[in-house]
Amino acid sequence: MKHTVNASVLDASTDDSFGSNGNRPAIILSGDSDSDGDGDVANGLVLYDIPASGSVVRGLIFQGFTTTAVDIVGSQGNTLAGNWFGLDANGDGNITWAEVRQ
Repeated sequence: MKHTVNASVLDASTDDSFGSNGNRPAIILSGDSDSDGDGDVANGLVLYDIPASGSVVRGLIFQGFTTTAVDIVGSQGNTLAGNWFGLDANGDGNITWAEVRQ
């Protein structure tokens, strides 16, 4: 995915699919670009530098990234809430969910 270079709000909990899934995340950001079961993309979302500070990421499922689901590089005051990292709809799986670098 591209770097987020300005403060952004990515709130999937406001989507109808969130409520119809029992108030659980339903929108998936996948690092498996060719659907072969192997991750192909290193980082899911990158919050890059000071202008991205104050971003909100809520209600998403991050799966299949080879490095991190969320890479925070030099930005501050971000909110990550109500997301599933590395889990499928059954709650199975695992990945490194976030890396914070200054």
